[in-house]
Amino acid sequence: MKLYLYGIIDSAGRIEESDFYNISFCDMGVVVSEVSRQIQETTDAVLEHEAVVERLMADFTVLPVRFQTIIDDRDSLLSMMQSYYKDFKDNLTRLHNKLEFGIKVIWPSERIREHIINTCNKKV
Repeated sequence: MKLYLYGIIDSAGRIEESDFYNISFCDMGVVVSEVSRQIQETTDAVLEHEAVVERLMADFTVLPVRFQTIIDDRDSLLSMMQSYYKDFKDNLTRLHNKLEFGIKVIWPSERIREHIINTCNKKV
């Protein structure tokens, strides 16, 4: 059975949800679910992936893994964790107790155009 990856977390503790679980490696873990085929890129699949990552962020420091990342088996996963352990550890430490925020800026397009023209002294 192949493993679908959601994220690397700063906990080797057990997570048993109906849809995913944690495979521990040293003092961290990789949150996965078992899959038998490639995950299709649909809006529902992307939102489900994001929902799992956000649930993890409520309790752990998380290095999210790109959507549709699948690894062949547990041994391959543990080998990858061993190879990149230091990088993962450094990034988890750097992100510990940090929050992610999104920001939306609404700025009228004419003002942007004027700003670019005035700044660059060029016609756009």
